[in-house]
Amino acid sequence: MTTIHFADGETAYQLIMVNEQCLALPVTSILGIFPLENVLKLPDSPDWLSGVTHLRNAIVPVMDLQQLLGLAGQALCHFIVLLQNPQSAGRWLAVAASDIGEVLDKARLMAVTDDRPRHIGIKQLVQDSQQTICLLDIGVLFDYVVIGQDKVND
Repeated sequence: MTTIHFADGETAYQLIMVNEQCLALPVTSILGIFPLENVLKLPDSPDWLSGVTHLRNAIVPVMDLQQLLGLAGQALCHFIVLLQNPQSAGRWLAVAASDIGEVLDKARLMAVTDDRPRHIGIKQLVQDSQQTICLLDIGVLFDYVVIGQDKVND
């Protein structure tokens, strides 16, 4: 393993859990963490879109990372993490999480060499002293909502 180099300039990541998978979000993109409640399912929406919710006087799409990333198991999510788009602060997205972990400084993370195919929304696999963590690409998550899954995967 080698020390990870962050091209995005982030210094810390918030850990979230979806089932047993540990995911990391850049803290600079997080606007808040809220209980998961009152999500309205939209008809004919993709499986990875849980629906929309009302937060901070805005209607916000809620993304199901288990469905999007193809994570095994059946997630029982209790939280949503409200994110802002790195390119447009006025665009928001919420991701559902089973649990909220600690904030990790990037100095604690080491790169993992992994040649297996993984989802485009996972920027990199890293490891701290205890577990492998998927660093999520916030820009790609927003692209899924704005331009659609088929266009992002092309």
